[in-house]
Amino acid sequence: MCKTPAEAAEVAEAQACSERADRNYSAMLIAAAKIKATTAAGIYAKAMAVRASKTGAANVAMSLAQDLLDAPGLRATLWPAEGGE
Repeated sequence: MCKTPAEAAEVAEAQACSERADRNYSAMLIAAAKIKATTAAGIYAKAMAVRASKTGAANVAMSLAQDLLDAPGLRATLWPAEGGE
């Protein structure tokens, strides 16, 4: 608990700053979900955004999965064909 009005004001400002940052991050996640990742770096960037999200960023995760499915070259790198080749 805050002991002084100054401490209460400081806590209120910190909470407001945190809420603004959360809104900005949410907007960035929405934008990231709309961008198609076609390179390993793009896939990695989306994966990092999902990992950093408090909520799990379901829309970005779904977009990431679709991007991975749409990138046969990247899939081949990650999961090479098994067999006698």
